[in-house]
Amino acid sequence: MVRQMLVCKKIQIEKNTNKNFIQEGCVSIIVEDEDISHEEIDFIVVESIANNSQFIMIWPKSSSRLEDLIDARIEDRNIMHISTTTHGGESANEVANFAKYAAIPDYDNFYCLVFSKPGSTRAEELIEEVVNI
Repeated sequence: MVRQMLVCKKIQIEKNTNKNFIQEGCVSIIVEDEDISHEEIDFIVVESIANNSQFIMIWPKSSSRLEDLIDARIEDRNIMHISTTTHGGESANEVANFAKYAAIPDYDNFYCLVFSKPGSTRAEELIEEVVNI
């Protein structure tokens, strides 16, 4: 069986629709329960840096181990403006609320990067929550 690599969906979030969209920040969310390869961790970190992400949120059940691996990759690149948080026992609604209102609360317009396997129902559920709350 061929292993599917992670994909990244970029969602535009507008908390204040009364002004033109100007990206003020970015939050990355990892939605995965399977083991993530070193190449995929590099992909997450590189995309998060390229999109000026301030947070990498980790939602899988085995999140603390993954957080340590991502932290190490971020530190290897001497990037200190990205924080990581784990949300393993939370619902999609709780994760979406944190991403939209707590991670970067002062920003009205930002992007949310969602990393998952292609066709992930958890990712679709999360994206729906982030967009609709």
